Amino acid sequence: MPCRCIGLRPSRCDAPVRPGCRRLHTCPSFLIWDLFDGQGRTYSYADLLDHVQRLAGGMAARGVRAGDRVVVHMENCPEAVLVRFACAWLGAVCVATNALAAGPELAYLVAAACAVCAVTQSHLAPLLAEHCSQLAWIAVVNAEVEDGERAVAAQRVFDFSRLYVRRSALRFLAWYRPCPSGTSHDV
Repeated sequence: MPCRCIGLRPSRCDAPVRPGCRRLHTCPSFLIWDLFDGQGRTYSYADLLDHVQRLAGGMAARGVRAGDRVVVHMENCPEAVLVRFACAWLGAVCVATNALAAGPELAYLVAAACAVCAVTQSHLAPLLAEHCSQLAWIAVVNAEVEDGERAVAAQRVFDFSRLYVRRSALRFLAWYRPCPSGTSHDV
């Protein structure tokens, strides 16, 4: 039996998964993150699109534009993949750094790339914050900022979850693109 949601946008579809359906919402998983402790996560292609659009919207709201360099200083994790796709969505350049880089080496890489911001993990954030003061902001996955540091670091270093924008704010970020004539076209 064919999928009953043909013609609807996948995000608005409540149709159950049907064998053989090739729609975006029923495709096999894009990413399966399976940890040894059993706390894994699975991202479908629709989840990927949702995360990427919301992250790109949040990055754009914080000033990231096409051509800007964004440092991704992370070990392997789903957020690293999502940020890379979000950079591509915006037209920003993803600067992937080695998570084992020492402070001076990291400072050199960030300066050489002329990076404007960074996304990192909580255990790597202090090194990045200390050696890369030229970054406008640093989003930290699973941030654990102490109360005493919170007031000072609130503007520059923040939790990765604050980088996401609401879905309602995406209409103009995700579905419209500027045309050389100055008008917008529905994509």
